[in-house]
Amino acid sequence: SCLHGYNVSIIAFGQTGSGKTHTMRGGKDHLEGIIPRAVKFIFEQAKSLEQIGWKFEFSIALPEIYNDEAFDLLNKRSKVDLKLTGQELTTVGLTSRSIKAPRELSSILAEADAARKTAATKCNEFSSRSHMVFQLNVKATNEEQASTQKSCLKLVDLAGSERAKESGAEGDRFKEMTFINKSLACLQNCVRMQREKKAHVPYRDSKLTMLLRDCLGGGNSKTMVIVNLNPLDSQSNETKRSIEFATRMRTTKIGVALKDADSLADRASL
Repeated sequence: SCLHGYNVSIIAFGQTGSGKTHTMRGGKDHLEGIIPRAVKFIFEQAKSLEQIGWKFEFSIALPEIYNDEAFDLLNKRSKVDLKLTGQELTTVGLTSRSIKAPRELSSILAEADAARKTAATKCNEFSSRSHMVFQLNVKATNEEQASTQKSCLKLVDLAGSERAKESGAEGDRFKEMTFINKSLACLQNCVRMQREKKAHVPYRDSKLTMLLRDCLGGGNSKTMVIVNLNPLDSQSNETKRSIEFATRMRTTKIGVALKDADSLADRASL
């Protein structure tokens, strides 16, 4: 779908320690996660489309949401300014990195991993304290058909929900937990508003929902949510809340995805 001009999003949601980062990033070889597998798959599929006249350009951006502020993981965690004007979101200060082959991905992800906020809690020794969005921007051009298409693949590793009592969060960890839970609550509220067909959906309530606006019904994305559960969790409340969120997501309709396509001939005449 992404190669054919549709925006696509896969979001990993769940409690701390449920394996969201492993799902999205994974490890080496057969333990690779969705991000490296998806990039390899897209490059492989692009080769077949190139045989019928399509040319592709790929670039990667990696924004992070930490304590309700946006940062660029590929530019020394420089601050990114998110501006939502009408139907358009602009990301001022977010850089992108051109990628020509899947083998270039590992060094880009290693750079992002080193910059991302993590810390140990009682729930998770290597807890992600931020939301990370892997963006693969795709530009496809077909001169014979005089058309071009732009699309984006967003693969989202959300920070995990947790409670202070279970996580033992204090000081900075408590502050991080508060922001994480607030942003996840905003995300769930936007989903609820979409499900209830409300006229106004409060995307501006958090930087996370602003960044994921197009994935949550405010744009034209095809979206899938993976809800992770921790089978070793002795506290069943977080598991129950995750399952309830999954149930709401299954019955939420965000509309029909549309291609972002232009005619080269039309643009040339402007």
